[in-house]
Amino acid sequence: MSFVGFRTFMGDAAHYAEMSSIGRSKMMELGAKETRTSMVLTGPTVGSSQIATMFDSVDAYNEAAAAALGSAEIQSALAAANATQTNAGLIRVDVETGNCSGAFMVASQVRSATQATADDWAEIGAMAEEAFLANGVNGYRGVTLLAAGEMTGANGNLFYTDSVDAVMQASSNPTPTMSSIMQRLGVTIVNRIITRTIDWSHQVDELF
Repeated sequence: MSFVGFRTFMGDAAHYAEMSSIGRSKMMELGAKETRTSMVLTGPTVGSSQIATMFDSVDAYNEAAAAALGSAEIQSALAAANATQTNAGLIRVDVETGNCSGAFMVASQVRSATQATADDWAEIGAMAEEAFLANGVNGYRGVTLLAAGEMTGANGNLFYTDSVDAVMQASSNPTPTMSSIMQRLGVTIVNRIITRTIDWSHQVDELF
């Protein structure tokens, strides 16, 4: 099982690339399986920079995040960007398929009348392959928000893509399987957030 912790910072966007590079490198050094830095393009935190890092446990993430935030490199990068942390959260990855990287990520937050089971998530993953990956989306993660303010306990869909249009078109033209799953689980989309990738690293990349 994997967990993703994310932190959002608001500051001088001209320094986001440098700040993101330092943050990404530090979290990979501290054991992250994957790190993605991005700029938020929509929603109440538009214009902010976000770093999302994947670990095998919540404890491992918390230890790494504390060490990173306390390091001289990160403090210097934040100061150079005049950046202030505005948000932080934690999610659990319940299903993953495809290549979870791309120029953009589209995150949809949902409310469900019924809590998804492991079998439901497996079915959702297969549906994502049919409805989204077959239509130009790179990868998909189905997640549960473990610590995310008022959305804690809700589920989410993360679509990784080089074309936001591909996500939107697939979403607006649901397959019969997608419609059936949404109806059975009582799914309602309550929010969408689009982010543009600044930098991305995966643990495998560090071996070469």
